[in-house]
Amino acid sequence: MRDPMTPKEEPQVSNRKLRPLHALAVACALVAQSAYAFDGNETLGPPVALTVASGSEVLVAGVGMKDKFEGTINLDVPDGVTVKQVIAYWEGQALSADEQGATDDVLLNGAPVTGLRIGGPTNFFFSRWSTTYRADVTGLNLITNGSNVVKVRGLNFRGISNGLGLAVIIDDGKNSGAIAIRDGNDNAFRDFASPLDVTELQTYSFPPSSQERTASLAYFFGSVATARPSTIEIMIDGSPATAEFEADVLGDGDGPEWDTHTHTVTIPAGATSLGVRVVSADSGLGPYTGNLPASLTWVFHSLSLPNPKANDCGPDLWKKHLTLWDGRGCDDVTCYIKTRTNWMCLFGVSPRRSGLGYCATVLDAICTTGDDDLSRLNRHAAAALLSADSNLEYAYSLRQIIRIYRDAVGADCGPETIKTALAKFEAANELYCTMPTPRRCMPRCHKRSHRSCR
Repeated sequence: MRDPMTPKEEPQVSNRKLRPLHALAVACALVAQSAYAFDGNETLGPPVALTVASGSEVLVAGVGMKDKFEGTINLDVPDGVTVKQVIAYWEGQALSADEQGATDDVLLNGAPVTGLRIGGPTNFFFSRWSTTYRADVTGLNLITNGSNVVKVRGLNFRGISNGLGLAVIIDDGKNSGAIAIRDGNDNAFRDFASPLDVTELQTYSFPPSSQERTASLAYFFGSVATARPSTIEIMIDGSPATAEFEADVLGDGDGPEWDTHTHTVTIPAGATSLGVRVVSADSGLGPYTGNLPASLTWVFHSLSLPNPKANDCGPDLWKKHLTLWDGRGCDDVTCYIKTRTNWMCLFGVSPRRSGLGYCATVLDAICTTGDDDLSRLNRHAAAALLSADSNLEYAYSLRQIIRIYRDAVGADCGPETIKTALAKFEAANELYCTMPTPRRCMPRCHKRSHRSCR
């Protein structure tokens, strides 16, 4: 799926007063940009000539290559996810506009890779011309589940070879949503004249959700030296999101002259856009306050936003809406399961097998906070009970849920384990995320089919 989020029209950046020291460099930059009309010059943009895979998240890792013959990228990929796409980005500074061609070659784990120029050459300062290259390297099988080591060789910019990064799109099968990528070559230093003083705002649009969501953002930068101030500004629906503001988080993070950065952003319910801009400025709020602001080249940005349903289903749905449970209000949607229904009695298991107290209720089970498999199984089994007892077309019946759970915890002899039962309930809980509607329960439910401990 190619870039499902559409960029909005950006406001024009007002010109700043030309500084005499840099007037010649700026004139050269404007000439260069007219001669080399590529998408991604002094801005990032949706990838051209690249189909972006769908998935749940973008993992990133990189290495700074200044004054290095070889560099190493280390990237861990969780078990149980599928690697959908691997994209390599590299950037550096040549000594003249025509020194780097329309393509460039590097070696990744000894395999030759040819990248397409997607931004530049831009005369950033004096005789330094910045250019960005990109290559889809999925077919090389560089990245698999577990720990990955990728050796990088062959960056040959005569000015500075800033670095190379890998963007890896994965799919966990659960939180697949929208993935959007912007790439190119956008340079910024506070004391240069426009357009080289600031980066362009990148804005992503998406449908609103009734629930708060968490988006993951990832970046590649070249040319940011240690202890130089910079800021990452986030805007939700056009307004600054002060809680998501980040100061001085860049500076040789992957080795000299290259930074990989990731963070998460809260998307409020009802929001329809997110904007991000990186600024060469001293905010006064970071650890490098008082130093000369960073010069930087923004190479890559991605936004991973899960589908709204991932936040509306499973245990979270039922914990947030206790009035939907039988006996809690006039809008009940369950017919049998109540907040006070006893867990041991319902399943016929002991506290030792369930990990819960003897008097634990379904509400107690769904509110457990442990991250071990048994705690997660209890939460998802409780949600499964409620979904099956509601008017959702759930994958399992109450009897099937009880049977699977008993088998998993060893109360019955069968093929299930805690992990297999957890996987079944998690998958089923994520399929049915529509809010149940109130109904009259008596014609459907047969309470005599289940014992109740009260």
